[in-house]
Amino acid sequence: RTVTGVQTCALPIFSVSGALEYRMEWFRAGDTTFHLLFQAGETQQTLIDFTCLIGLLVTVWSGEYFNDEKKHSRFYHTLSLFMLSMTGLLMAGDLLLVFFCWELVGLCSYLLVGYYRESSTAGDTSFAAMLTNKIGDAGFLVAMMILWSSAGTLDIGILSAGSSSAALDTASLRSGSFAAGWCILLAICSKSAQFPLHGWLPRAMAGPTPASALIHSATMVAAGVFLFWRLDFVFTPELQWTAGVQ
Repeated sequence: RTVTGVQTCALPIFSVSGALEYRMEWFRAGDTTFHLLFQAGETQQTLIDFTCLIGLLVTVWSGEYFNDEKKHSRFYHTLSLFMLSMTGLLMAGDLLLVFFCWELVGLCSYLLVGYYRESSTAGDTSFAAMLTNKIGDAGFLVAMMILWSSAGTLDIGILSAGSSSAALDTASLRSGSFAAGWCILLAICSKSAQFPLHGWLPRAMAGPTPASALIHSATMVAAGVFLFWRLDFVFTPELQWTAGVQ
């Protein structure tokens, strides 16, 4: 009931015109300050509404699905964490925050795929899904390191406008973006189950059907597509062609 109420309330919050932005200090590392930066343009607001709506429908359906099971609070707790993580991923304006939410989404997938602990295959399938996703996560991490060393920032807005920013080394950023683009493409392929990192998705259906409907069919596998749109500035025409073939 709590999950349903939260998701219902979330629907009208982001149904507003114009872009939203919220920034606050997160932590400091030496002389560098990292911020929690949340942004929601019209496209992101639409995706958030869609995600919350699908989450609400799946939550209501889950009540009937688990009708004969006495203990399923763990499922709803994990589902709530997934919805929070997915919403954060859609709103994140900084690559570090994107990566943090990206990891939480993968954690929720791992927990839900292996939800039926008494099953002998649940542990194997959840581990295989996690291992495949970690390959992409490593690529994402390397991409962040490349962009940080090239531009000195992980702010997506600053990185995308790097060519017109006098504060950035444009040549360095462009060369870094080429290498980072391939690493990001690896992350996209793993999260969205694209060749050659697609093998985990069929086995992930071992989890509860509502989890498969929400995470592995409607939202999490679309996270890679969203990341491709959000970080389009790192993709050269050759990379875009490769992604189109995928």
